[in-house]
Amino acid sequence: MATSGSRKFVDLSADGSRDLAPVMPSGYSERVSSDSEDRTRQKKTDLKIKKAWDLAKGAAKGVPMLIFMFWMVGNTVNIFSIPFLVYQFWNPVRALLGLSVAFSKYEADGFEPHHHQQQQLHRAQLLLPKLAYAGVQLAIVALCVYKCAAMGLLPTTADFVAHYVVPKLPAEFSTHFAV
Repeated sequence: MATSGSRKFVDLSADGSRDLAPVMPSGYSERVSSDSEDRTRQKKTDLKIKKAWDLAKGAAKGVPMLIFMFWMVGNTVNIFSIPFLVYQFWNPVRALLGLSVAFSKYEADGFEPHHHQQQQLHRAQLLLPKLAYAGVQLAIVALCVYKCAAMGLLPTTADFVAHYVVPKLPAEFSTHFAV
């Protein structure tokens, strides 16, 4: 048996002048290796989707603590409640603006052009975790808006615009004097 680089050849000629095609190991098949690559790619894709769901669920795990903290702050307007409310309002807005950045590490990468259909399927599977993440962030914004209304910072009654309304002058009036 002669070796040439990393390939092995079987020399069946008596004079050793003729080399045959490389001998593949028993059980080796080109199809088997591509199947294992497909399975590996599918496992990576499934792991990325699972991690994307973990990110979306992780945002929801902080909501009960946020509600408790809103309750502890109270409904009075003071130097502690306003910065806390602004901070709690700004975080989900920033998270919504950075949605694509947050999920960029879970995007499909390394797909060849002939795997376009798998890439589209991966994007479709990633859409639900993105929507869940965005929904949680919007729910936190809604909680902040509710807290602003409870603190009296939002104009929700007519009292907030009463000074803009010009009072009507009556067409006639009575003095309650007998004539």
